[in-house]
Amino acid sequence: MAWEKEPQKMKFEAGKKVLFCACGKSEKGAICDGRHKGTGIEPEIRNFEVEKELLVCRCGQSNLFPFCDGGHQTLQ
Repeated sequence: MAWEKEPQKMKFEAGKKVLFCACGKSEKGAICDGRHKGTGIEPEIRNFEVEKELLVCRCGQSNLFPFCDGGHQTLQ
């Protein structure tokens, strides 16, 4: 999977650590699957204390990465 033009809506459980893909190579969408190895790019690690549903960036343009800020709209 490569970077996409639309965000991915995801629900996160409380108390979970999540590794977000920052290289755009993950076949699991916004979640890191380890394909960054050798690229020099590391995943973005976030912990969620409460359950949340968020839009996750999949275009790589967000200033709020790993979350969407609408930056994908400039790619249209």
